[in-house]
Amino acid sequence: MNSRVPPNRPGASSLGGLGGQPTRPSGAPSISSMNSKGGNPRQVSGRPPRLMVVFLILNFLVPLVTLALFGLTSDVPQHVVGVVFGMFFSVILLGLFRQSLNKRRGDGRFADWRISAATLSTFVSISAWVLGAVNLFVVCLEVSRRFT
Repeated sequence: MNSRVPPNRPGASSLGGLGGQPTRPSGAPSISSMNSKGGNPRQVSGRPPRLMVVFLILNFLVPLVTLALFGLTSDVPQHVVGVVFGMFFSVILLGLFRQSLNKRRGDGRFADWRISAATLSTFVSISAWVLGAVNLFVVCLEVSRRFT
């Protein structure tokens, strides 16, 4: 048995680097698998998904318009729409947006906006959720008035 230790070479790994090539985590993109123009059909843009931001803003407007049009005392069905859009769809859209954003970041060519897309989407979604909670308060208030 020879207990000779191989010399330590820069870039070589004792955990499997072959031929002096550095090892890379299994999920990290390699140079040969990077997307280029006309390359991988799963190619996505390096920018945040604008359409999802538009959906988040429209989703924010539904409970806002519901409160603006019908006020704090009105018929229940209109405010239920504000509750559903504000408290449920905003969370679903935020999850879909973050998933799409993470896919784009994983592509390796991501360039964010001046205001972080994740921060903007989270702020809009939380604001819509708060407006949905206000609409829920109005629904509960109107339903409880029927019992008195």
